[in-house]
Amino acid sequence: MEIENLLYLIAVDAANGAIVKLLDKKSGVNLISEPRLADNFRLLIPLPDLESNYILGREQRLARREKGTDSLELTWQGPLVNLQGSFDLTV
Repeated sequence: MEIENLLYLIAVDAANGAIVKLLDKKSGVNLISEPRLADNFRLLIPLPDLESNYILGREQRLARREKGTDSLELTWQGPLVNLQGSFDLTV
């Protein structure tokens, strides 16, 4: 999935919604040149025994994607999961 204007082109992975390309069209530079750097969101949900409990967006399945003329709306339907379990959240 891609969206662009006169200055930028953004490509998003259809499976997990990670931003895989961010192209500055004026300079021709892709700001995400290393595929392992593709990402979207990171939520911190501290637990009593683990303050650094993160839910990584790139590890979640994209539930819905909607492309407008100048926008992308992405939805990740809960539960969101990580190694500590599942969390009743929707993003």
